[in-house]
Amino acid sequence: MDHDGTLTDSDLEASEYREIVLDFMSSELGVPREEMKVLLERADAEIESKKEIYGWKIGDIIVAPATSDHYIKNTVAGSMALEMLAKESASMKQFTDPAEVEKFVGRVFRASSPKLGVFYRWEAGRCLRELNKTGRFMIITNSDPKVVLNKMSKLLGDDALDFSIVGNAKKYLPDPTWTGVVPEGMYKGFPGFPERGVNLQRKIYYMTLLDITSGDLTRAKMAGDIAELDLLMLDYLGAETALVLSATTPAWENNYYYRGEGKRFTSGNLNKITDWFLKD
Repeated sequence: MDHDGTLTDSDLEASEYREIVLDFMSSELGVPREEMKVLLERADAEIESKKEIYGWKIGDIIVAPATSDHYIKNTVAGSMALEMLAKESASMKQFTDPAEVEKFVGRVFRASSPKLGVFYRWEAGRCLRELNKTGRFMIITNSDPKVVLNKMSKLLGDDALDFSIVGNAKKYLPDPTWTGVVPEGMYKGFPGFPERGVNLQRKIYYMTLLDITSGDLTRAKMAGDIAELDLLMLDYLGAETALVLSATTPAWENNYYYRGEGKRFTSGNLNKITDWFLKD
């Protein structure tokens, strides 16, 4: 199971995270807070008007929809705000370089995310305890496992130490040189998805899962809140996956999972996700 946004309540996290991001960007760039707020809101409006187009880019590859969660939306909106500043201010010309933009929004995330409070979904405690009883449960996250353990300790106390947490999975990182396992480039075989397609070449994530499943990914059942990051590579390779819904779940991901087709499940309620894990 994924952690951030899956077990945590991203809807509650969103407004607090934006304020932290706003403070950091305003201070670092020397831009008045209200001006920075307007730029980010302009970016938000553009993203919302074209949800199927905008996404989090690693290099030139979109790796997740821009509206997937508050971390990603702030990353994409922050990038757009920097590009606006570059057009409007001679002192911000460095942000005409995509590499400089990517480097700065990476700093924003690293500085802002540790300051965010901990907001778990109300069913998270029961979900974690029930699944851990099986002895076959793991948290697989992009985050540092120590950060996740610290958050879980606030929910579970010392019981959090009993959990297996696999961190730094880099589900977001595409590797165009990794071939022969999943389709190369932007795969367009998921019905109803945006025309851009989905990149499935997530080698580090694949190798992490391969090690956990002793070489057979179809043994895994995985739940996560962003299909493009957490689930679709596994889904393509035949594993069972569950999409944990939130207010920001893209419609195309929701529709794809709502159809079910046996190996897929979706719900916004972690009790139902827990039951899905335990049904076999």
